[in-house]
Amino acid sequence: VRHWRFFLIIIVVYLSQFLAFAGVYTGIIYSHIESSQDTCIAGMDTYLQAIWFSVQTSMTIGYGKLSPSSKPHCTLINSFIAMQAVISLLIDYALLGCLYARISRPTARGRTIVFSPGLTCHQVRAILAIEWTRRGNNEDEGSAYRFLELDLEAEDGGKPTGFLGLPLNIRHLITKESPLYGLSVMDMEQKGMEILVMLDGIDASTSCNIQGRAHE
Repeated sequence: VRHWRFFLIIIVVYLSQFLAFAGVYTGIIYSHIESSQDTCIAGMDTYLQAIWFSVQTSMTIGYGKLSPSSKPHCTLINSFIAMQAVISLLIDYALLGCLYARISRPTARGRTIVFSPGLTCHQVRAILAIEWTRRGNNEDEGSAYRFLELDLEAEDGGKPTGFLGLPLNIRHLITKESPLYGLSVMDMEQKGMEILVMLDGIDASTSCNIQGRAHE
């Protein structure tokens, strides 16, 4: 949902609540007037005034000239006032959660993950990626991508896990079991290979999965 639609939904939700309860208050007041009873809300005579009273109740602004009465025959309208107060709190909490989730979207957080501009290859160990891809050009089957996962380890030899925001070096041992064993850089270029770095994590502030990606 685009930003203007998202904020339009918020406005529509609040306006719908204001207008709906204003209609309820107006109907109850008119029924009291027809029965020659007190209106139960001092200073309210029109629907526009009922809308303002509904806004005051929902936003907890505080009652001024428009104020409810505690007389026995006003129990019904006071019940709706309490109901609107509770519903307003639920709406506030729900929309606040939606707004926070939208502001702290994991896709935006994932763009803050920065990778080194390239990988380095040593005589025994190589800093490589989680996945690599090789493109084939079979005329019968058409172009296809084949993904193979590489075994990784951290710089200290343990599992490649780390904390977001801290540097992390990841290495892949090119052994006989490695898909890269026996291949030179020229061989990889001729085969159309591409090394992909996929970093997956959880943002502690939102508990949302985030991903960072780079390719070489």
